[in-house]
Amino acid sequence: MRRFISFVNTTTTLPIDSEAIDFFFKVLSPQVLNICGNFYDMPIPIYCVSAKELDFYRNLVLQNPDNPIDIRKYTAETRNLDVYPEKEDIEFNPDLLGVFIPKSKEHECNSIIMISPEKIMKAAFDFKKIEKITKNKDLHEIYLIFFATVVLHELGHWVMSNNEPDRRASAKWIANGLDEESNKQRYLDILFRDNRCESNNDKAWTRKYSWEKLIEESLANRFVLIHSWKSNQEKLVWKFISKQPQEYSAAISWKETKSIKDTICSWKRFKWEKVIDDILKKYDLNNTFLKDFESKLLSHKKINSFNFNLNWLKFCKTHIDEWLKNPDALLWDTFGILYSLIDYEKDFHPLKAVEFAEERLNFVQTDDNRADIWLTMAKIYKTIPDDDKYRFALEKSLEFSKKTNGYWEDKRTNEIESRLKEL
Repeated sequence: MRRFISFVNTTTTLPIDSEAIDFFFKVLSPQVLNICGNFYDMPIPIYCVSAKELDFYRNLVLQNPDNPIDIRKYTAETRNLDVYPEKEDIEFNPDLLGVFIPKSKEHECNSIIMISPEKIMKAAFDFKKIEKITKNKDLHEIYLIFFATVVLHELGHWVMSNNEPDRRASAKWIANGLDEESNKQRYLDILFRDNRCESNNDKAWTRKYSWEKLIEESLANRFVLIHSWKSNQEKLVWKFISKQPQEYSAAISWKETKSIKDTICSWKRFKWEKVIDDILKKYDLNNTFLKDFESKLLSHKKINSFNFNLNWLKFCKTHIDEWLKNPDALLWDTFGILYSLIDYEKDFHPLKAVEFAEERLNFVQTDDNRADIWLTMAKIYKTIPDDDKYRFALEKSLEFSKKTNGYWEDKRTNEIESRLKEL
């Protein structure tokens, strides 16, 4: 793990030494990082910078949270570390002590983390003074605990960010597509597309809704406590969290959550779904989604566990009939909400899943998508079972599948034909 997480002293006046690094790696649980973040052996540099430099980059992130920062642009000559767009009082707030910079261009689209050791030391000093801690823990011990807390908090943002490697098409799929004259341009476009940092433009996750920041920060704080703390250290971290602003202290609601890793993973998947922001913007103008959940976090009420994807689908299910009165085809196509609702309903309410599939047919534009929908319906009829409708859906799927070309389309056609032979 030390090979992938590296601490780099740059402009800090309080360099990170081996004792602080050793303490951090004793607390860090690599298993947690892998389960929550899909580690992929991606290097994570943690820059130790001055207080002013941290504030400078933190404010850049706050000004434009959706675009990666190319820190190479900002040299000592081109930045003014004495002027910041916003002024903040010192709080016990991990995001004032460190900053997570997503997908930095300088690091080939990998994220980086900056922390300010001197800010962390000042926070430890203020905390010890305010809490009147005179026994058992000296300032240096509190500093080490806060140092690990801040780094883990930023790593919490890291695991909830879109750090997966590029998904590239297989050579066989491209080659088969290029052999078909009618589709040649499509595959050439894929072959020569520039994928670098593409994921940053696919989904612009901004903190438009107060509950998004509330969830993200509370889970980043709760992520801190999943790791290997001793009992007395954990108590001090919880006290530190309780003194933070409401978005961060809301982690207390998650304190007794048994499946917090699943909750964190579901939040990561949920916030990177492109269609969700569009639906909320158009169909949930009063921001009713998760309103009750938000109030629980703000009031520190206990939350046993929470699956964001599941609750999103439940919310959509109760609103879909109303939404379809004023439909937007872009929201309901193959990658839209109807696809998710079909998957959600097929095991428990198969006929409802068929209804959603039929709705999808009204919006899709390609034979490829039509073939997929009919095959999905056939598989649902197979489970009911309804042999006549199963055969009919397979035949419709085969009809459209034969109009398409490519490696995956050929696999689908072979599957359909094999199913029909079994009847």
